[in-house]
Amino acid sequence: MGAQQECGFTLIEVLIAIAIFAIVTVMLYSGLYGATKRLAVIDDAIEQSQNNHLVVATLRKLVAQTQPIFETDGNHRRLRFSGRRDEFNAVIPLPSHRGGPGLYNVTIQTRRGAAGDRVEMIYSPLVGAAYDEPESIAVFDSKKVEFSYYGRANDESPPNWSSVWLNRDRLPSLVRMELKGRDVLAEPKAFVFPLRLRFGPRQPQWVIHGNGT
Repeated sequence: MGAQQECGFTLIEVLIAIAIFAIVTVMLYSGLYGATKRLAVIDDAIEQSQNNHLVVATLRKLVAQTQPIFETDGNHRRLRFSGRRDEFNAVIPLPSHRGGPGLYNVTIQTRRGAAGDRVEMIYSPLVGAAYDEPESIAVFDSKKVEFSYYGRANDESPPNWSSVWLNRDRLPSLVRMELKGRDVLAEPKAFVFPLRLRFGPRQPQWVIHGNGT
């Protein structure tokens, strides 16, 4: 009677199988971790993009309500509006949750700090200031903003775009806001806001005198 042959694995075969299983497990884990991380980055970028669009829609509504307010010292009258490439300053009515209803001096500009650039909106009451200092809110993080303005520089010149608005007798027709910064998702960086209010000889105009009335 011959010797019975035993079936099984040698120790070396078991060790090789364990090593292969460990390598496959590490590869699967690395792939799942990388995919999860990429999805998280994309989700954050989508959420940020949606927030940016909401902020842009709010800014569009606010800028469109720019008021043709004049200030005078009794001899000269000028429009309370200034537009530069790096700053937009106008008189705008703000919602009630931002300090109460009324007209406010509103400035939108880039604030540079140690943590980087960000776009801020600074506001204070036009008449009868209720705060010692203007309030400010962050509009966009890790971005900076540039403005340009469309309209007639004077009665003789045709409408045109300019990085500075110098006309103190009339508002521009359009305001263009361009955001600069790095985004994960490609999206529009420039937005054009129309100013709805127009005024002429027959329309009432608000005038602020030197005493703030």
